[in-house]
Amino acid sequence: MEDAKMEHLLKLVSREPYEGPDYGKKRRILTLKLRKVLREFDCEGLHDILRGCSDQLLKYSSKAFEKIVDSIVATVKSYRSLDKSEEYRLRRRILLAVAETKYGSEELKDLRR
Repeated sequence: MEDAKMEHLLKLVSREPYEGPDYGKKRRILTLKLRKVLREFDCEGLHDILRGCSDQLLKYSSKAFEKIVDSIVATVKSYRSLDKSEEYRLRRRILLAVAETKYGSEELKDLRR
């Protein structure tokens, strides 16, 4: 069940790039959300290394999107060890941050559980 939710969330956030008139604002919001996620994993210092990820996560879709998420996870894993459940939680938190930024939080209430 959890894998199905993760797959649905990945498809939702990677199906199309964000192209709204408030793109700069959305990018800043996502940057703050990603900082918060990194802080949860005691990796806030990695934010400078990951500069530009917010822009890429909003612009890219499909396979390119997955590669950006994978690179963030790999960077965090190189900084501190993660077990499978932490890696899953990190990936999920990144995807939720992108989804909330792109689509708002109301549409995602079922995916947060």
